[in-house]
Amino acid sequence: MKKFFPVVMASVLGFSSLVMAHGQGEAAEPAGLEELEVLWAGAFTQFRSDIRTEEGREVGDEVLGFQWTRQQDEAVLDIYEVKPNGQLGTEVYDCHLHDSAAHCNYLESRAPVDYSAPARSFKIEELLEGAKQSLILLDGRVENLADVTALKVWQDGRDMQVRVQGTKTSFLSCHYHGAAIDCHRQRNVGANEP
Repeated sequence: MKKFFPVVMASVLGFSSLVMAHGQGEAAEPAGLEELEVLWAGAFTQFRSDIRTEEGREVGDEVLGFQWTRQQDEAVLDIYEVKPNGQLGTEVYDCHLHDSAAHCNYLESRAPVDYSAPARSFKIEELLEGAKQSLILLDGRVENLADVTALKVWQDGRDMQVRVQGTKTSFLSCHYHGAAIDCHRQRNVGANEP
């Protein structure tokens, strides 16, 4: 009995620390994440401004997702948008930091493609939060943020799917648990990848 109790307690404590590590806000943000958030937000700010100026409309829930690719001190963001005609368009931005502010330039619009988009449930800010939570979950356990070279987030109905590339490729699915976005690792890429 004396040996059984410590083994049971160690198992319970180990499980509770695993649950806490999986929960929202429990892990510290990895170094460099704040800069990524600034770059991502800068690209979406420029995207919204460009759409307002060029098309005379506000960006709502048309954004299906985005892909960020690290290129030395620059970041390239592909923003996937469901166009008013139902096709999927991709707007590409090149971003870098000036002090602590993002400076993003429009690079190109890729030709729209046919895409059977699932219902969209997430706003831009929620997609950014899913990306952030995915990197926090992976950092130090699976992939260090410094080794991440690309991240792709897209909506798939009530879930958002995430692909993180670095020394390994990881797949995650994020959705709401209560009032917070929670991300879980999964074995394969999620459905409906643009």
